[in-house]
Parts: sequence; C-alpha cells; structure tokens
Amino acid sequence: MLPPFPHLLLKIATAFKSTPMISKTAYKLGASYSVWDGEEMLEYAIRSIRSEVDYVNVVWQKVSWFGSPCSDGLEPMLKKLRDEKLIDELIFFEPDLSALPAENETGKRNVGLEAARKAGCTHFITLDTDELFDAEEFKTSKEIIYQFGLTHTACPIITYFSPTVRIVGGKTGCTLPFICSIEKGEKLVLNAHQPWYADPTRKIPVSKNSRPFFMHTVCMHHFPRCRHDLNKKIQNSTMNQSAEGRENLKAFLNLDPEKMLEDGFCVKTSNKFGLPF
Repeated sequence: MLPPFPHLLLKIATAFKSTPMISKTAYKLGASYSVWDGEEMLEYAIRSIRSEVDYVNVVWQKVSWFGSPCSDGLEPMLKKLRDEKLIDELIFFEPDLSALPAENETGKRNVGLEAARKAGCTHFITLDTDELFDAEEFKTSKEIIYQFGLTHTACPIITYFSPTVRIVGGKTGCTLPFICSIEKGEKLVLNAHQPWYADPTRKIPVSKNSRPFFMHTVCMHHFPRCRHDLNKKIQNSTMNQSAEGRENLKAFLNLDPEKMLEDGFCVKTSNKFGLPF
C-alpha cells in the first residue's frame, strides 16, 4: 500500500530512480528491545508493531549499568510474552560495570542486532520499552524503505507526559534511528556518523555508498514518564555518566505538565494505545 504523500514519493523516486525494485518478500525485518526496567510498557510496545515485523528479540539484564537489580517480576513476565509468541527470542545480557553506560548499551543493542541477523533478518530496528508506533504508519514506511532500497532511516519523535498529554511539536531536535539495512554485516557504533541528531547508542555508520532518508511518514510515540517507578529509570539512565546528562535529567523531572498545558507547550490527546497509566 502506497502512502498518501505523492510529493514525498516523487522526491524519493527522483533521488533513487535507478534503484531496482526487489520484491518485499526478499526482506525480513527484526526488532530488538533493550530491557532492564520499564517492563510494564513492553507488551504495549511490541503489540504496536508485531504485525509488521518478522522477528522480535528482547535483550535483558538483571542489573542496570550502575548495578541496581531488576524487579523480581521481570524474568517471569518476559517468559510469559515469549510463550504468547509476542517475543521470538530472549537473550540474557550481563553488563560490564567497569565500562561507560553508553558503551554497555551499544554493545547490548549489537547483541540484539546479531541475533536478528542470525534469524535471517535483512533489516533491523532497536527500541526501548516506552517506544510505540501506529501500525499503519509503520507499515507504509517499511514498504517505502524496501521499495527504494533505503539503507539508513530516521523518524520524528512525539513525546508524552502521560497517555493523554503530549508536548506540542514532539521532541524538538531529536530523532529516532528507524529501520536500517543489515545485509552487509553492519553493526551499531557509539557516536557513529549519521545525518541526524539521535541516540548515540543506536547508530549504524553512514558511508558514501549508503542511502539514508528521513521518514516523514511515521513518528515514534515516546512515553518516558509512563513507569511504575520513574525515579528508578532516572537514577539508572546512561545520561548519568555526564554532568550535562544529569542536568538534563533533573530538568526533565522538574517539568510540570499542568503548567505546560496552561502555557500551550502541551496539548491533550486521546489514549491512542490504551495505556493503563
């Protein structure tokens, strides 16, 4: 199904008019979730795209980058989702607590990427538990990527304070590395070059032979405050490895959604994904 964006399709077709059209049946998309906490959001996240991905793994750990333990319910919940066929493969990851958190996180995401490649995947996306998508937008964008041979893509982020309150304009300046090709042995490299600002632990390097494209046909819906224990997430974030990151986390915690609604920086919205928070 082609999207209702003829101007966008024309732009892509003009840029890549020599790209051979390969049947999408030749492609296989793998998704990998990095999990230590926030598991209460995981089922919602996977269900939002499960119909559009061919393989899902979860790379999980018992302790955070700073040595804090996971909840007692994490492993049983993951096994339940695997038994329900929402997860195809569970992979245990043990972080090196002497390494920087961002180094651990990049390594963990590469474990998920390699598992996807071993499962026969040609394309890959790495995600966290609080990152959801509209399934139709995801499908449309995936088909554009397949049809035009795009190797690296990214998409905008819409950030929510709650299931029914979102920031106007999403998350200014930040994007999500979306679906990327892994057919030639690509791997994630911390702070690798990409033509957009994004999480440094999710980047596959762009080269002169790459075909990167920013997708305006899909948004990632981000729910960073939808947790049973928000302080647990904040205290164990990779951002704590730097003074600047700690200041950003502090500012994030101090934001007042009600005040932002009054000032027009946030708007009310429907609970699109039926989240229980």
